[in-house]
Amino acid sequence: MRVAAGLVLWQLAVAPVPASPYYYEATTTESLKEKSEPQVTRMRAWVDGPRARIELLEGTRRDLPKGSYLVTKDGGETVYLVHPKKKAYARWELDDVIRDVAERLKQEGGLVKLELSDVANETLLEEPAERILDLPSTHRRWRSGYTMKYSVLGIDQERREDSVRDVWFTDRVGGAGFDSLLQPRRLKTGHEGLDKVLAGKLGEARGFTLRSETVTKTRKGNGEEQTRRARTEVTVLRQEAAPPAMFEIPQGYQERPFKKLR
Repeated sequence: MRVAAGLVLWQLAVAPVPASPYYYEATTTESLKEKSEPQVTRMRAWVDGPRARIELLEGTRRDLPKGSYLVTKDGGETVYLVHPKKKAYARWELDDVIRDVAERLKQEGGLVKLELSDVANETLLEEPAERILDLPSTHRRWRSGYTMKYSVLGIDQERREDSVRDVWFTDRVGGAGFDSLLQPRRLKTGHEGLDKVLAGKLGEARGFTLRSETVTKTRKGNGEEQTRRARTEVTVLRQEAAPPAMFEIPQGYQERPFKKLR
């Protein structure tokens, strides 16, 4: 569940790709506690119509190995993970990741049982905000949460997760490269509880996200609590066209299963 949600949340928001070519950079800072050492991830992206390329500049992610990048030429209908060190590529199977979680939730038997309940998703405020990167912005805050009960080999456990997310977005930019990697229809799993959780995590698709701040509190059945904080900010945004070759898979690269490249 956490892996699937992590893949989804990296996208910041779901929005259409911009009509003009853009280049931008974003930095994400995450920490588990106020005194813990924060983890910093930096990325950059080019987007030109339906084409987009995302690269990891600093930090590590399980869904994007260092030195690799994501590329699409059809607005996110097909996304490839390209790994230059291995001279290989694979189709980025986000759909399968989420579908696997949904199937586990539907199973009545098996070694692992999952159940979602008390799903929350509500907008707390929306207001005009300050200019960011010389662009007008709107501030939106919403709360989401869910209770997950799961059983592994007959041992029952429970956890509650609640998040408050603040997003500053602008309608002066039509969207973003990695926003196109998640199509709203892709997130329909057929499991009512999981669909509500994903909708709450992502929030309503609105413009281009310039900054986001999320505080997530998790409470386990034994009373143990944990707080995670994450802040993502676009630091560079400009109109810039990329060479068409940047959106192509290099010649000679071999296609491999997605799990072999992660």
